[in-house]
Amino acid sequence: MTVEEALEFLEALTDFERLGFHRHFAQTVGLDSARELLLALGHPERAVPAVHIAGTKGKGSTAAMVERVLRQAGYRTGLFTSPHLVSFRERIRIDGEPIPQQALADCVALAKSAYEQVQSRSDLTPCTFFEVYLAVAALHFLRENVDIAIYETGLGGRLDATNLIVPLVAAVTSIGFDHTYILGETLDAIAREKAEISKPDVPLVVARGQADEAMRAIEEIARKNGTEVTLAPVVARREPPEKAALAPGDVLVWPHDRFETDSRSLGQVDCSLLGAHQAANLGVAFGLAQHQLAGTLRYSRRAAVARLRLCPQSRIGADTRTGAT
Repeated sequence: MTVEEALEFLEALTDFERLGFHRHFAQTVGLDSARELLLALGHPERAVPAVHIAGTKGKGSTAAMVERVLRQAGYRTGLFTSPHLVSFRERIRIDGEPIPQQALADCVALAKSAYEQVQSRSDLTPCTFFEVYLAVAALHFLRENVDIAIYETGLGGRLDATNLIVPLVAAVTSIGFDHTYILGETLDAIAREKAEISKPDVPLVVARGQADEAMRAIEEIARKNGTEVTLAPVVARREPPEKAALAPGDVLVWPHDRFETDSRSLGQVDCSLLGAHQAANLGVAFGLAQHQLAGTLRYSRRAAVARLRLCPQSRIGADTRTGAT
């Protein structure tokens, strides 16, 4: 398959991001077709350890941050996010680099064959663009021997195709009102949809500062699904010292925001994703990374050495996700 043929196939798939999510989305979309698609491919999503992130605000930024933390610790990372700004390739990255064109074509060719098997069944609806592209990402991560893959949900959680992944650890970032005509019109209903990514014995890291209504819902769903909730570490924004020395009328161009954590091993952290709201996202990213760095993944010698070199003041870049939220 050529790159042009791969793009033509992808663009012909049902894409709710372009068509718009309608009121009956939850009644028309399920996980059966995506499940059968992954089965036809031999379950590539099961072959690579994963992190799964849902939420209303900050899930993209958190995915980018945890990817960078794990990459800095020496892991070969995969990252699956949405939407893209310019090219489909932005959604699938390894060590910060978008999937190469030919690798995209090769993985799409495999996914297309499985897609046709699923489409031939009258009891299944055709797979959507998001479902097929998730399969493409899982194939690419497997073929490239990724150590850990980070998956961001597309919409909600319960019916999102990424919910077919059984991760090592999952997270729910800040909950707010989004897609209320699909997820529900209360924070309780929305939180329940997103918290359904929780799975038995899979740690669930939750952002601090949730509304009481949302937090109660998350904890209830987590208990139902057989896992415990861990609150993310405390992170606070700190003004750069240079700002105090400014004269009236001066402007400080500061490429990073500085944050302080309650972790002795992390101390102060510079983050190139700006804004006080990133404190909560950093907290979730550190909570997720701590589960990996505490021994969930098997260390390579390179990873162990990289971890020993982490100093109290670390810098977390955002080269994995331009315009993340």
